[in-house]
Amino acid sequence: EVQGLQVCTFHAYCNELLIAADRKFGVLDDKQLWIFLRKNLRELKLNYFVRAANVSKFLDDLLDFIRRCHDELVTPEAYRDYVCRLEKGELPIPRVTKSKDIDEISDEEALGRCREIAFAFETVERMLRERNLGTFSHMILGANDLLANNPEVLAKARGRAKFILVDEFQDANFAQIEVLGKIAGGNSETQNIFAVGDPDQGIYRFRGASSEAFDLFLQRFPDAKLVSLTRN
Repeated sequence: EVQGLQVCTFHAYCNELLIAADRKFGVLDDKQLWIFLRKNLRELKLNYFVRAANVSKFLDDLLDFIRRCHDELVTPEAYRDYVCRLEKGELPIPRVTKSKDIDEISDEEALGRCREIAFAFETVERMLRERNLGTFSHMILGANDLLANNPEVLAKARGRAKFILVDEFQDANFAQIEVLGKIAGGNSETQNIFAVGDPDQGIYRFRGASSEAFDLFLQRFPDAKLVSLTRN
């Protein structure tokens, strides 16, 4: 930070907010979290997925699922509600296996798998919380929650960010844009925010980033002006 200028990544910014609010946690990278879950596999009480898949492959898929939920701000409670709606027949049963195996899975087994995923998601979050551990995406989740529920922290964050520039915006996901929206404020007359990026250069599409980031930006900041640069 130089002469009032703060330059950082989304994760570093959010982590600083959490540290300042005494909500710091131990950070596990993807490999460390995989090892942690493998050691605590019994806690997940798997049935369908232990029988149906290689355990290592299942853990890879489970962590990918949880990361995507984090990127979309989908909580374990929200996913559990989704499963309840499936059980009531309010929503169509989702595909929970490879396309070539879809005909072999009954609706009841598909629901059973969804329940198992819901329990595993809840359990992973609980185990991490009890040990004061988290992932990089938990930095975004924690900061978003802090800004939403602590007016003092929100006011301070907005006071420090009167002008905001976001580079490589094509790599932003929904959760990060929500944090950005809170920092920028809700008054269009005082929002001084500029985002730049190229939708054809997204390198984190597997983490939820895409050209949709620009659509989300325009939804979050409807008074923003879009400038397309068609020549380099």
